[in-house]
Amino acid sequence: MTSTSPQSRAQPPTAADEIDLRELAFSLWASRRVVCIITLLVTALAAAYAFLSQPVYQSSAQTLPPPASSLSGYNAGSHLLDYNTKSPDLPRSVTLPQLTPQTAYEAFLRHLASDRIRTQFFENTYLPAHAGGDSQAQRDALWQRMASEIVVTLPKQNMDIATLTVEGHDPNLTAEWTNQYMQQAIAAAREELILNLDSAAKVASQIAEEQIKALRTVAAAARESRLARLKDALRIAENIGLDDPPQSGNLITSYDGENLYLRGARAIRAEIERLRSRDSDDPYIEELPDLLKQEALLSSIDTNPGSLEVATIDRSALVPEDPIKPKKALILALGIVLGGMLGVFTALARAMFRRPKASA
Repeated sequence: MTSTSPQSRAQPPTAADEIDLRELAFSLWASRRVVCIITLLVTALAAAYAFLSQPVYQSSAQTLPPPASSLSGYNAGSHLLDYNTKSPDLPRSVTLPQLTPQTAYEAFLRHLASDRIRTQFFENTYLPAHAGGDSQAQRDALWQRMASEIVVTLPKQNMDIATLTVEGHDPNLTAEWTNQYMQQAIAAAREELILNLDSAAKVASQIAEEQIKALRTVAAAARESRLARLKDALRIAENIGLDDPPQSGNLITSYDGENLYLRGARAIRAEIERLRSRDSDDPYIEELPDLLKQEALLSSIDTNPGSLEVATIDRSALVPEDPIKPKKALILALGIVLGGMLGVFTALARAMFRRPKASA
């Protein structure tokens, strides 16, 4: 019975078990045709994808805040009221909103990123351009697709530039949709601001009308009260036979209030006749001229200024010349590299499977 020593068990691997780089190189050289064929096949597949897949184009537009000069028509009404109605009796609520470039731009950005504008564009433009969107599942799929193709990038902190990017397979349609989407957001923001101005002008005008009506009502009531007091004073003057003021009067005595009868029946009848024949109390209402001026200003304000701008188009969308996808050069390079790697791996695998047969 033979025994195996521990030293024999711990012997290092023989040279036959080690990787022979020279043999590996010969194996790869022997399989050079396989490596080349696999590399060509993978490169051909990559080239087919690069040249046969539908290209994707990208178009973008940028916006900035509007210039202050474009808001002058919108703010004209507010300036008129500030310069022409300085009466302290006017309520602070009788004002029109002031619009700054940043406020107008913020309104535009809200609409640009809103689901309302996106839904309108989807229903009116995007969906009709893609056939087969009848079922709810197809509509949802198209909505998700549009969400990835139309991207709004709002300004970052301390920045004013907003960007709208649209991707598509038709370069002309991509540029057209970018500008159309941008104009749709501008129109919606402009409509909102004009509606706010029109609403504020109507409220201010209504407040002024109510104030004028109230002042006229109060003046009419005051005239009737004055007539009633004059009639009482006339009866007293007639009862005591006082036609004219007494000659013995002094400057301290007041001919008003309870002493109104001291004016004499003749003067009291003249004032009663004058009050009864008065056509309007407007000349005797001190606050009325300012309110009438304000009402006239409000009625003359243009609540639909044509020059109102909510954003400045810094860069309009142009028709892209080159697609952004697929990147043909990159795909071909990756095809060559991956094909070569796959060919080498296949050659090594063949060499490994052949090696035991050769040793046997």
